[in-house]
Amino acid sequence: MKSLIIKVSDRLEALYITSFHSVRILIILLLGIASYANSFSVPMQFDDETAVRISTDFSIDLYSFEGFIRKNRWLTDMSFALNRLLHGEQVQGFHLINLAIHLSSAVFIYLLVHRAIEALKLNFRISLAADCYPFLQCFIPFTTAALFVCHPVQTQAVTYISQRYTSLATLLYLSSLLSYLLARISFADKTKKLRIWSWGPACFFLALLAMKSKEIAFTLPLMIVALEVLLFRGRLLKNRLFLALAAGLLLIIPLQLMYIQGSVSAENMLDQMQLATAETQTISRVDYLLTQFRVVATYLRLLILPVNQNLDYDYPVYHSLIDPAVFAALLLHIALIGSAIALFIRSQRCLTTGNLPAGIAMRLACLGIVWFYLALSVESSLIPIRDVIFEHRVYLPSVGFFMAAAAAMAGFAAHRRRYRNALWSATVLLSVGLTASTIARNRIWSDSMVLWQDVLDKSPNKARPRHTVGFLYVKKFMPEKALPYLVRAVEIEPGKDKYRIILNSAISLLSRYNGRCSAGMEYQATVDKVKPAYKNEWSAISYNNLGLAYEHLGNMFLAQENYQKAVTLNPYLDFAWYNLALVAVRRDDSFTVAGILETLRTLNPPLERDVSNLIRKQQH
Repeated sequence: MKSLIIKVSDRLEALYITSFHSVRILIILLLGIASYANSFSVPMQFDDETAVRISTDFSIDLYSFEGFIRKNRWLTDMSFALNRLLHGEQVQGFHLINLAIHLSSAVFIYLLVHRAIEALKLNFRISLAADCYPFLQCFIPFTTAALFVCHPVQTQAVTYISQRYTSLATLLYLSSLLSYLLARISFADKTKKLRIWSWGPACFFLALLAMKSKEIAFTLPLMIVALEVLLFRGRLLKNRLFLALAAGLLLIIPLQLMYIQGSVSAENMLDQMQLATAETQTISRVDYLLTQFRVVATYLRLLILPVNQNLDYDYPVYHSLIDPAVFAALLLHIALIGSAIALFIRSQRCLTTGNLPAGIAMRLACLGIVWFYLALSVESSLIPIRDVIFEHRVYLPSVGFFMAAAAAMAGFAAHRRRYRNALWSATVLLSVGLTASTIARNRIWSDSMVLWQDVLDKSPNKARPRHTVGFLYVKKFMPEKALPYLVRAVEIEPGKDKYRIILNSAISLLSRYNGRCSAGMEYQATVDKVKPAYKNEWSAISYNNLGLAYEHLGNMFLAQENYQKAVTLNPYLDFAWYNLALVAVRRDDSFTVAGILETLRTLNPPLERDVSNLIRKQQH
């Protein structure tokens, strides 16, 4: 009789859970659509044009097998190419695909967490009280997916077109893990061998595509290990499915490297791996790691309190572990990792002794913490990246954060019906509030000038936002407004050729300086690179134009200094000598004027006559 009651109870639970799957998924989708409904007209921002256009105009044929092997982000580049084929440069098509990827990821999160709970139930042979298990099975997956889909920190991965690299890799990452869970659950049930042969290869294939979308997917084998350890019982080395998949996935990276480089020795491969795991040489691995202690703490703050979001943070690079900010962040991470270990130990006791709701909640909270740090390990560890922080990097790790948060809340309220009702209400209110914040954030994204003025307000001492605001004014043919921003960007990063190129363009647009400047385009290889053979000639023009910018802003001392640098680099640059003479005339420096007139008489007699006429007019 008792066994019959348990079977009926289990059947009712299963019916209750499955009957409302579609409703909960529909709510998640509606939250996502509401959050990003105002993002379809957002123009291409930052490096969107570079990612969408240049990434698909690659020397290797994108549609060939060689292109698949050699291009690290082949699948995402292929999706951009298809977008361009279907929609041209219309941004609505790009945003539609980005949103579809985001919504699909949210659905896969729901299914993945749901299957994780089912794996725990089957593996530990759990039979819960009828009112507890449905709550855990409903609340944790729904809350994890709902918070993920509408949280404003995700806007950089969804609204920012080029970060499809992140969102598509995340979608495939999640689908691969879900396939592994389905195969693993079938593996535990010896009667479902056909499902193993279906979901096992699907896991490997989806993982391969994820790795060809963005490098963050290289943590997939380790995440499979985490799922195996935290959700299943038994020895890893006896699990043939696990060993086969993990070995295959771990071989993808070195095999691809060997194919690209040809036949290489072990030493050459190590050298290539060294180069492949350092985007920049200006930040050491140790300094980058120390900085990431603080950066990851910032990610946690943004997930808890998403205020003061910024597209381009002005984040310092830290050099010492004993720096108070770095040490405090390290203690926070140690505490969270220690909490994960404690949760694992306590959940093991609960799952084996009968305190089942607490055991499931603790185990999923542990998995969430492990997920968060493991998913961040590619971009926030010992692999130096030029920009130490970007919000889109927390897109995949945020799944773990929301899973841990949902599990913690569910574990607290599992045995108390009134607490469960209050928790559902709080989840609804929180989702609505986050949706409103995402809508507001997308309004800022909808106008390039508004977005970069927002960045400039939050990062006033960084060159890139000042340059970008100036560049936007140049695109609007407003060089007078552009010059203060462009000049300041060059002052902050004087060695950045790209900034000087745009400054040259702005000066060329000012008709009052006709004959006194050149854009120097004949010395450029591309729109942002200078031909190395003509570096001195171009630099001389650049210093001359910077002098004109200072003259326009009323700083004659810096104007003269830059004109002098121009003629020092290129003594034959006649208009730089001319500009230097005009400044000397204004400063009544007759000795300097006399020397310049001698030079101009040789280089460009008409300019010498102009200066002489100006002197005569001043004398009269």
